[in-house]
Amino acid sequence: MKPEEINGLNWVNASYQSPYGEIKSYWKKEKSAFSWQITIPANSSALVYIPVKDKQLVKEGNQKINDSSNIKYIKTEGGKAIYEVLSGSYHFKVN
Repeated sequence: MKPEEINGLNWVNASYQSPYGEIKSYWKKEKSAFSWQITIPANSSALVYIPVKDKQLVKEGNQKINDSSNIKYIKTEGGKAIYEVLSGSYHFKVN
């Protein structure tokens, strides 16, 4: 999942019915903040590309992300922090 930042586009709300269940994505940007709610269906995983600038901190909910069994940091590349996430619902925030 890789949101594209386009000038004038400040939010997107989309879903897709995959063979494993519904995938949901809702993101919005405000000034220097980015918020993204996603749902990954059961027995699935996804790579998520979260836009970051200049060492911004990525949080899930109100907590700093530490590698866990559900979220694994892969790398930062091209202005995106890349994570592998397992099935579930997440709310990523970048300030």
